[in-house]
Amino acid sequence: MLVPSIKHQIERKNEEFTVKSFNEYIRDSYIGLFSDIVDDSDKFSKYIKYIEKLVRRSFEYKYYIFTLKNDFDLTKCKFFRNIDIDETNVGLEFHHYPFTLYDIVFIVINDKLEELKSNYGNYETLYSQIFDPFYIANEVVELHFKNIIGLVPLTLTVHELVHTGQIFIPLNKDYVFGDYKAFIKKYNCNVGTYMDKIRVLNDLTKDIEEGKSEFDLSKLTINKTKIEMVDATIPEKVELLDEVSVS
Repeated sequence: MLVPSIKHQIERKNEEFTVKSFNEYIRDSYIGLFSDIVDDSDKFSKYIKYIEKLVRRSFEYKYYIFTLKNDFDLTKCKFFRNIDIDETNVGLEFHHYPFTLYDIVFIVINDKLEELKSNYGNYETLYSQIFDPFYIANEVVELHFKNIIGLVPLTLTVHELVHTGQIFIPLNKDYVFGDYKAFIKKYNCNVGTYMDKIRVLNDLTKDIEEGKSEFDLSKLTINKTKIEMVDATIPEKVELLDEVSVS
């Protein structure tokens, strides 16, 4: 990534986590370092969000989005397919789905932590990866370029409706770009409720495809509201008197 690599200790006290250089890993105990971030949910969450920022702000990620629009012609919202951003001023955003970018970063880190438990002999290398935000961010960006991250192009308004749960996105190739199933095979996603979420999304998608449930797009329908002024009276015309000069 075109961002500074970490070779020395970087303290971010305002974000409540510290990234340490490799030599400091050796000086710290396994338990102490592990619990410093991973066992503190608040610190771990802020660490993941920091990596999210690195990904989104990197030159590589911006180039990736540029490539999607120009080389893969992903220039239309999946819900308003007649609107092309090249012909209008409508903005287009890419929604990570079925895993959010936060989920992806968490899964990548957790996968390395699980590997650490079963491969303690390689703990020096794994530690230097897990606690190097630039390393994790670089890996996440590479996953995008390998096309194993699910993305859905959406207009700003639709994107907001999706995030508030008012619109459901079917989990199929007609809506999702990227082989998210390859991501599931590559990383251990059997953590938390991620796989339960995938099963639920697949079931909902199957019901819609088989006509067992309605694909509700009512939130995207423009409803006109007519306001009737029942007790309104027409204002009477006021005759203005001739101007009088006052000395």
